[in-house]
Amino acid sequence: MLDLVTAADLFWRSGTRQYRAHWGAEMRWLNDLRLICYAGEPMYGAPYEMVVTNEPADQVVATLRQLPERCWLLVFTQDISLSRTAYAGFGLIEDEEIERVMWRRLDQLPPESAIPVYQVATPGELDLLCATRGIHMFDWSDLATGDVILCYARVDDQPAAWGAALFLEPQVAYIAWMFTRPEYRQRGLAGAILTRLLHLSAGRGALESLLVASPMGVRVYEQLGYNWLCDLWVLGEPE
Repeated sequence: MLDLVTAADLFWRSGTRQYRAHWGAEMRWLNDLRLICYAGEPMYGAPYEMVVTNEPADQVVATLRQLPERCWLLVFTQDISLSRTAYAGFGLIEDEEIERVMWRRLDQLPPESAIPVYQVATPGELDLLCATRGIHMFDWSDLATGDVILCYARVDDQPAAWGAALFLEPQVAYIAWMFTRPEYRQRGLAGAILTRLLHLSAGRGALESLLVASPMGVRVYEQLGYNWLCDLWVLGEPE
């Protein structure tokens, strides 16, 4: 089973793979803490994200204060109450939406849905999905090398939902970029896409899967066998 530190590391490494094409992201270390830096349009209005696990809060904030611009802290924690206590008094803004890091093994997979799901196989298909979402999240080279599998579902012959599996470790499928257009939600599209990604990932040799779930997506992932690993708590510097 994946642990908290490994999950945070995979999230950190996925940041450049997912966001490089659109935001020009890169990874850096600062005082032994993991940074994702955005060279172009800042992510959510801040050019840095710092990924932390069980590092002392005072050390994390001291490092944050060395940065020349605003930063988000992404705290991977298995005890949100303890984390809140540790960061109290530093004047940081808390995001009310706490995401859930979830994990499952890739044995005994659920049966695939009857909903047709298509794997992106050409640069044109990738461009269409990126244009539909308004974010150029991957380069074609990511898919051509097999490091990323990207799947989507159609409604009325238009992309309606999509998701990706990233292989940052040979035996772990990191699920990312899951999105369903609002007008097509509640139709089972996300579940169909994720199930297809799990089968493709297992066929590629992955033994485990990891993802970060928004509160809206937790139920879908639980129904597909994912379990809570830790919480992802976001703190930000005031403007």
